[in-house]
Amino acid sequence: MKIVRSSTLWLMVLLFIAAVTARENPGNYTGTWYGDQNPEQPLIIAENGTYTSDELTDGTWEGPKDYSIQLRSREEAYYTLEHVKTSFSNDGWSFSGDALRCPKTDTWYFRIKETAEKSYDLRHPTKTVEVKKFLRGFWTARESAHETFHFREDDSFILIYNNDQGDPETIGGNYDVLNGKSLNIEGTEWDLNIWFELESGALLTGRAAALTENGNWHISKQEDILSLEKISEIPGSEVVFYQSIAVK
Repeated sequence: MKIVRSSTLWLMVLLFIAAVTARENPGNYTGTWYGDQNPEQPLIIAENGTYTSDELTDGTWEGPKDYSIQLRSREEAYYTLEHVKTSFSNDGWSFSGDALRCPKTDTWYFRIKETAEKSYDLRHPTKTVEVKKFLRGFWTARESAHETFHFREDDSFILIYNNDQGDPETIGGNYDVLNGKSLNIEGTEWDLNIWFELESGALLTGRAAALTENGNWHISKQEDILSLEKISEIPGSEVVFYQSIAVK
């Protein structure tokens, strides 16, 4: 088995250990493998010297030699797969076992799909932000006399709304997000479950009750504008609030 030096690749510690064996075993290579560049497309290495792969294109393989095998696709492309032992951990999840490394495509292959997915996540970190930080600020409706939600840093909120007579009123309390603590800000669509706790003694009109109903909200991003829409079947809650991304 090939010995590879320790590395800090993937923002984690990788440790490669040479196997103590008298000869190389083809069984270290045959079977189904999942690559961390595309875990949905498995690499299947058969004992009869062939392999199937949508990513690398089907072909044949030779070896093992020098702790690696050579793949040759039907399109005459060649790939070296190095057999290594590897260990890594992240956020309470850990792995230690066999892997195949393809230097040409910068891909690591694992026996278990979940391991490949974890490796993909570590090698392709996303930009995340705390969900409450993302919500903070003023969200203003355009169609309802500029009704406004103000989500504040201390987990409290203020809602300015129109009462039954059409006059502006204010109600407040605390809020929480129940379905996650962070958002991938590289996305354009997010679903949130927001829970509201109104201040003691608050008098609710139908409009205020509809807008502060606990449940699902949807945020979408279009160019430099964010929209916050309440998902509800209660009449009177059909409203979308807007915020400029420039304030984030």
